[in-house]
Amino acid sequence: MAGDFRGRLVKGLHSMKRMIWLGLLALASAPALLAGQVHVPGDFATIQAAIDNSPSGTVIIVHGGKHGEIVVDRQLTLVGDPSFTIEAAGWDPNWHQYPGVLLNGPGTGEVTIVRAVIASTAFTSTYAAAGAGIAGHGFQRLRVLHCDVHGSDAWGDESLNGGAGIEVDVANILIEDSTVTGGDNRHDVFGGGWAPPPGAGVKAPGSTVTLLDSTVTGGKAPGTAFAELPYNPCPVCSGIQNGEGAAGVIANRLFHANSTVAGGAGGTFECFTMSGTFVPICTLPAGPGVVANQQVDLHNALVGSGPLLLNSSWNLSWTTVGNPVLLLLSAHAPYPLQLGDGSWLFLSTTNLLVFVVPGGGTNTAVFAVPASASLVGTTVAFQVYDPPAGLTRPVAASVVP
Repeated sequence: MAGDFRGRLVKGLHSMKRMIWLGLLALASAPALLAGQVHVPGDFATIQAAIDNSPSGTVIIVHGGKHGEIVVDRQLTLVGDPSFTIEAAGWDPNWHQYPGVLLNGPGTGEVTIVRAVIASTAFTSTYAAAGAGIAGHGFQRLRVLHCDVHGSDAWGDESLNGGAGIEVDVANILIEDSTVTGGDNRHDVFGGGWAPPPGAGVKAPGSTVTLLDSTVTGGKAPGTAFAELPYNPCPVCSGIQNGEGAAGVIANRLFHANSTVAGGAGGTFECFTMSGTFVPICTLPAGPGVVANQQVDLHNALVGSGPLLLNSSWNLSWTTVGNPVLLLLSAHAPYPLQLGDGSWLFLSTTNLLVFVVPGGGTNTAVFAVPASASLVGTTVAFQVYDPPAGLTRPVAASVVP
């Protein structure tokens, strides 16, 4: 009898795989979720031209290459085919370096960035302030998947701060399978006891941040020599300002699973005396890993195998006590909702698909991702409901070419 039940579950699992992709095809073809696809280069020469001339909801497929900073003022998805690079080169009238991606939205909607490298460097001879990797406001959600985001490192010998990796005023931020790093302060010589600070990995004090399978690190403080002058003696350690490393994540709430969060290393300081010798002062501590009002460690009972590549296989594994269990799927991952059992739902309830699947130990489903190009840019989010333990962590992945 138990074997028959197990067989029915396995047969149901095969049917579920087909239903998942049929459901995604339907979701991807819905005008409310996908306004169309454009290509850079191809339809447009630059990412900014594609943004400016495409309706809200468009998927912009970027075919690699290095690109300048962009301003995003409408809901969209950027997908690398292959990964593309954004490097800020411009500055505002106050000589502040632009971020790689500036969010300037209408106050609603979401921005999704998939398979991108966002990194810059700022020099004191050019800039008065280093830029963040991603900065801005005006959207409800920001999703960063399969990306490497780095705030600008600050170079030179003057008062230039390192840029944050992500510095936004967005209610809900999802970072999945990505690396986010604050900009280092790489200055080398100062007078007095003040050094400009490095940038935080994620600086979003009003936001809910969900961090999955990712690494976030604050920027490093400088290894600095303070120059002794007749009117400005060598500082003592307690008199050095901003010598600590930057925080990893600053948020209102942080949910995390299978992720590493660390503050940046503190600076090592010495004094270059008027007699021409270097005298050690001290090494200051690393920055805090997390500064948040609430932290929730999501148990890592669900694992995906990265982005969903068209016309390839994709694995999803879950480890549960209960048998059977429920596999939940949604095309969007909006705000987390706490359920009565204390677990958190990260999936939309308006387009939720639910399947009964085998449990009791570790199980793996291997999905054949269709070759349909209309799926590119669709973000899939999974959770498993294990009755003894509640909902697992989510797994989010985007369909990429």
